[in-house]
Amino acid sequence: MFTLSLIEGLLLLIYVGILVHEYSQQQVPFYVKLLTYTSWILSFGIVFIIPHDIYYTLNDNGEGYDYAVIIWKWIYWGNFVLSWLILPICQEYEDAGEVTFKEKLIRSCKNNLIAYAYLIVLGVIFIGYLAIFNKLDFDSILKLLVALAYGFGILLVVILLGHGLVAIPRAYWRKSQYEKCLRGLYLEAAQINHAIQELYDQLINLTIEVIQHKNTNPDLTFHLFKNGQIPYEIIEEAQYKYKERSRKLEPWPEVNKRVKKKVSEYKRAKTKWEHVCSECFLLEDMIDNEFSVHYKIRSTLRYERSGFMGHYLDMFQWLWYTKIKKAYLLSLSVIFWILSSIVILSEISCFTQFDVNILRRMINMNGFFQIQISILIPLMYISFCAFYGLFHINFAGMYAFYNHQQTDAPSLLFGSINFSRVSFPLTFNFLQMIQISGTPFEDVIGNMDTSSVLGMSFSYSLPILLILASVFNFFEVYDKILQGIGLPQLKFSQVQFSSQEGERLMCRARVKRERDILNKVGINFWDQCEMRELDCQMIQIV
Repeated sequence: MFTLSLIEGLLLLIYVGILVHEYSQQQVPFYVKLLTYTSWILSFGIVFIIPHDIYYTLNDNGEGYDYAVIIWKWIYWGNFVLSWLILPICQEYEDAGEVTFKEKLIRSCKNNLIAYAYLIVLGVIFIGYLAIFNKLDFDSILKLLVALAYGFGILLVVILLGHGLVAIPRAYWRKSQYEKCLRGLYLEAAQINHAIQELYDQLINLTIEVIQHKNTNPDLTFHLFKNGQIPYEIIEEAQYKYKERSRKLEPWPEVNKRVKKKVSEYKRAKTKWEHVCSECFLLEDMIDNEFSVHYKIRSTLRYERSGFMGHYLDMFQWLWYTKIKKAYLLSLSVIFWILSSIVILSEISCFTQFDVNILRRMINMNGFFQIQISILIPLMYISFCAFYGLFHINFAGMYAFYNHQQTDAPSLLFGSINFSRVSFPLTFNFLQMIQISGTPFEDVIGNMDTSSVLGMSFSYSLPILLILASVFNFFEVYDKILQGIGLPQLKFSQVQFSSQEGERLMCRARVKRERDILNKVGINFWDQCEMRELDCQMIQIV
């Protein structure tokens, strides 16, 4: 028991560390990474605690039960303090446009106080309305407020599950279809290229404002130029255009905030462009060599390995990319579709009288190891589906997660806040699905069952909402609705360009990368004129 718990804890620490490193930008302060790491440990670690929770509940283990209660108290209050006090203040601090520590801290506290003041005023008005017009006493009002808070959490979990249960198996199925995946990357490449051009123009205009501020107060803009935050090519062009025109000065905190945001977006788009190019080139080579008689992936962008082992490594690489990987991704997609179907049926059973709860029947309650495995696998998948939406949604174009170390500090902190607020309703929802009660989790958090306060109609509406959310995401109705009402920034996926445009861009990028490779290895049998002529011919072919 102790050994398995130790292994789970070490895997959690290592995995969350890799995850934070993969998403956070290099310039993100260490304290932000530490807060993000701590918050994610508390949020994701619940997955490994629930099996112990259930085992101690079923086996009436007194010492283990008390130990679980202590852990839940630490997790609950740690999440509470982080998500409602520390993380919001740090998020506004990192998002502030002021320069000094004192000014940024004042701005952060002021913004948070305003937000909490609005919540308190609205809460007082709502409580007053309930007390006067519905004649509810204090205990009834308190129960209603708690039920509304838990109900909102469960509602958010159902919506996120409705996205993840469809999006995850569909994503793996699309990855197994190389041609469709390549067309998707072409679309993404066109979108990224358009974004880079727009961000470049916006940064030039913002840099002109920065130069104007520099002429009036050089100390304000020192950190932007000295630390190389603004790319050198943008500074050069902005200095040239600054001689032609000038702008009315805006307050420096606003300019500084916009510059930091746009610089991050520009660097993120450039990095994403390089990764999309590499993925496109690899897919093109895989498709071209799928039926190769040499059993190798021959490409103009890489050389064949030499020697006896090199020949077999090339053959294994070809076999993996053209045969095995396809079957592997397709198998994962089928497994995830089956798991998603089981979760949807279990959710329906959880809130209705229909007994189609396959998940409860799958769980083996006979022994510690059996409980751990039978609960851990479905719980990890459910958590993966719920957090998948939070990792992929773009909140109003301001906060989003980006891999390859491209997520800024405010987005990391904003995401951590939402992870903390979703983790407990997600846990209670899972306990409802497997129909386990009287756990240490409920002793600490309380019963989150909202049906006694909000009525059974609310409970019956949740599976209907889950089914609707799954159907909407399957047919991508959600993204189309947001596009129609003018809110594309809230979409889970944002692709609005043609694959033909992306294919032309990839052709240009491939020719450029081939030329760079030739220059690196020192092959000079083509001069610059011949290279430019070849570029034009390749582009015209496409």
